[in-house]
Amino acid sequence: MDDFYAARSGTIPPLAWPNIAPPFSGDLSKLETVCIDAIARHNLDTLSHQLFARDADQTPDD
Repeated sequence: MDDFYAARSGTIPPLAWPNIAPPFSGDLSKLETVCIDAIARHNLDTLSHQLFARDADQTPDD
C-alpha cells in the first residue's frame, strides 16, 4: 500500500462543482408526472415490441 500512496501528489485540486447537492425546491408534482409518463411510454413500447414479436412468430409461412 505504501507504493500506491507514494505515487500521489501532496495536493488535490478542488472540484469544479459543489460536492453537496442543493435541496429540491419548487413543485415536485411536475417531476413526478414526467417520470410517470416516461415509465408508461417505456412499458408501452416494451409491450408493443413483445406483441409484435409474438404475432410474427405465429404468422403462417405461405
